[in-house]
Amino acid sequence: MTEYRVSIKTGSGGFLSFAGTDDKIFCRLTDIHGRVTPKIWLKDDDKTSFEKNSVDNFRFFYDNAEFGDLLKCQVWKEGSDDWSLGTMLFTRKSNPEASFNFTFNETIMQKMVERFVDGTTANKIISYKIAVKTANVNGAGTDGDVTLNIIGSNGQTLPRELDNFKNNFEAGDTDKFEIKALNVGKIEKIVLSVADKGIKSDWTCESVTIRFGDPEERYFFSVNSVIKGGNSYEVFNPTYEKDEPVKPKKPLPVLHFFRGTVETSNKSMGGTDANVTIHLGDKNGKLIGPIKLKESGSALEKGAKDPIEISLIEPFAELNTLQVQHDGKGVGSDWHLSQITLTEFSVLDKKTPVGEPKVFIFNEWIKANNPSTKTAAVKGEPEEPEDPATPDYKTFLVGKVTTADKYFSGTDADVQMFVTDSNGVLIGPVDLKDAQKSKTMERGSVDIVMIQSTVEITDLHKVQVKHNGSGAFSNWGLKTIELKKVKKFPTKEEILVKNYLNTGMKVFNFNKSLEAGRWYDSGDDADRVDYEVVVQTAKGVFSGTFDKVQFNIIGDKGKTLFQTYDNIGSDQNAGGTDKYTKRLIDLGNLQKLVIKKSGNDTWKLDNIKITNKKNDHQWLFDNNGQEVKKQEVEIPAEQIKFGKNRIEGEVYTSDFQNAGTDATVTIKITDKSGKPYGPLDLVDKDKDAFERNTVNKINLLTLDRVTNIHKISICHNGKGAGPEWHLGYIELSLPGRETYKFEFDKWIKADRWYDAVPKGAAPPKKYTVSVETRKGGLTSTYGTDNDVFINIVGKLGDSNMFQLKQKGKNLFEKGKTDVFERTMADLGDLLGVQVEKRGKINDQWHMQSIVISDGTRDYRSQNGPYEVNKDMVKVKLESCTSAQSQ
Repeated sequence: MTEYRVSIKTGSGGFLSFAGTDDKIFCRLTDIHGRVTPKIWLKDDDKTSFEKNSVDNFRFFYDNAEFGDLLKCQVWKEGSDDWSLGTMLFTRKSNPEASFNFTFNETIMQKMVERFVDGTTANKIISYKIAVKTANVNGAGTDGDVTLNIIGSNGQTLPRELDNFKNNFEAGDTDKFEIKALNVGKIEKIVLSVADKGIKSDWTCESVTIRFGDPEERYFFSVNSVIKGGNSYEVFNPTYEKDEPVKPKKPLPVLHFFRGTVETSNKSMGGTDANVTIHLGDKNGKLIGPIKLKESGSALEKGAKDPIEISLIEPFAELNTLQVQHDGKGVGSDWHLSQITLTEFSVLDKKTPVGEPKVFIFNEWIKANNPSTKTAAVKGEPEEPEDPATPDYKTFLVGKVTTADKYFSGTDADVQMFVTDSNGVLIGPVDLKDAQKSKTMERGSVDIVMIQSTVEITDLHKVQVKHNGSGAFSNWGLKTIELKKVKKFPTKEEILVKNYLNTGMKVFNFNKSLEAGRWYDSGDDADRVDYEVVVQTAKGVFSGTFDKVQFNIIGDKGKTLFQTYDNIGSDQNAGGTDKYTKRLIDLGNLQKLVIKKSGNDTWKLDNIKITNKKNDHQWLFDNNGQEVKKQEVEIPAEQIKFGKNRIEGEVYTSDFQNAGTDATVTIKITDKSGKPYGPLDLVDKDKDAFERNTVNKINLLTLDRVTNIHKISICHNGKGAGPEWHLGYIELSLPGRETYKFEFDKWIKADRWYDAVPKGAAPPKKYTVSVETRKGGLTSTYGTDNDVFINIVGKLGDSNMFQLKQKGKNLFEKGKTDVFERTMADLGDLLGVQVEKRGKINDQWHMQSIVISDGTRDYRSQNGPYEVNKDMVKVKLESCTSAQSQ
């Protein structure tokens, strides 16, 4: 056990700055070999440390004799203070002469800040990108921990564990990792090691690829060997490649130079964040482009007049036509362009005009990937506007938008809305502020909207709303939107008549704070359905992506519009399976899926399966491993059955009075790698209910084959004459494998998940959960009177949602810490926790932190506080230790 001492200097922070902090401070250290300490809590219980211009001393113990000289220090905090951090000096008690100083001189706010030890040059640190391929043969994978040591002409990284919080090293998979270390020079060999974890420790590795640098260098090691658990394997003679450095090209002379302006209309949502390109056409029909607009100033915002300059290196006659196009990227994509004016100047001084200014009048919405071309008019000769025909309006909607009466609930942003009927017919996007006839979404306001459309809808099924985040106050506290169909718009006098806007209205409840750039939908709660989305990335080197991926699911009752899909530990890794759950208004029979992706990665998508959890209908979107790049990809739906792999078993209901149930019973299976199967409905072969003192034979169908079972989870919906159920045991038989028995012997209450592990397996663990509510000032209301539920996610599965409760205690009060205990199946190393609150009280709970202990290790949340409203909040966890003040 090594004792470390750290001396921390807080800066002055400048004039009128407090500089110090009472927030919780954490750090993490990395040595020159890449070994990393757990999270270190610089504990200051009496709040006397970290004062302005002070020096505070702490000590902590780290049980790793091989931990070397310090290379990097990461620092972050939990709380709202701004802390002026000067320096951090680390020493070992056993060798106080060897010191490691980290100079920060920076204000620490919410984000993590890191520094390398003083005297280290950045070019010595290399980011090695590793791709490890497991052979595609039966039994090739391993459950053992794998380490890699890269050895080169200048040294070695020492063994680094390859772990990205996924189920790695499965047969046929390619797993990606990143190692940061001092430059080892020319790579000569690698050493792979596998820990012996008993069953399934041996590993058949096919290859290892290492990439780094710019221009990129690549080392390919062909392994093709079985590495026994507890052993190491050296691999020599890599194949080496290096990209040629890009030579700078000599610039070609400019033959034509244009300067002008781009005028964006003053319409609501008229601006764009998209990438805009133009093509210039001369009087001889020659076309040059695409040319990216290099705008400055307000960057194509609503009502802006942006200067542009264009240089041409090709011969070009008199400018005659201009074509405009954009890619639809960003929060505000569609663009209402007024006009573009260009004047050619002498290439010698770029000041003397050559010819008259050319004006290209658009006055139209420019849609994504839909180019618009205009012919120039000489300035001073405006085009005669066409007399447009009166649109044939078929739908008239009148309603009101209610903004919450809370601080900062109003918004200055531009807002768009879609309206969908029960047949999936859409009206929109409607610029909501253009449709308003009164105020503009101020705190507590009720704004009247009037919408007309040439699209005919039969009824009002759901509305979807998004804003672009512009203005001083962007997030918008939307309470409700109320709409009704009318035959014609009412007059002002009719609107003022009492109850005109209080009768016949369809109410769409939101009651939440809307963030910029995200679509929110609302409809009848009875119409909401949980959809499970399972994304299968193709196997192969570099098939995955780290880019942001968005899906638009389209059914015969509507579409989701583009939504980002993220999850704890999910990033569409090569050969990986990523699973998401989305609660949406029922989309009906799914028809197609549209995918778009940011960034330059090439993602090879195998398929996507989407399941309606209400009726178990499932659709397959098969992409056959084809590449997904920046362009939108559309995949048609194919409806398939729910499962193909059979598990047989039996369920015994106990011999107690009223032990049976008529409720619908659901089971989830988790294997020893943490992979879940289900939830699946338990249905007796003979369609009998689970009656008292009966054994029911069951069949389960899963999409993927289950090879082992770590635990099962049981839940029922409480419906029927006899809702509660006393379950004795469940037996499950895997085809060609062993039979597992799970003993319950307890009452199963409605809408709660109950876990069981196989008979003879390690007993369940006791977990302690400590939840701290934010302290705040005298007038702040950070606590909650609603019920709080959490789902703990680990490498061996998740806990399912359960309520945090203590009989007779008022929980989750401002500044208080509440502690709970729960016994459940081992979840392995913890990755994160999902938190949500349920109830009718419309309060905002600020969770400062959450700490979960499994009896051997503590796992702590990062970067609190977290605002928990009606949406689930996902919180990552880290293993941590603590340092005591001296």
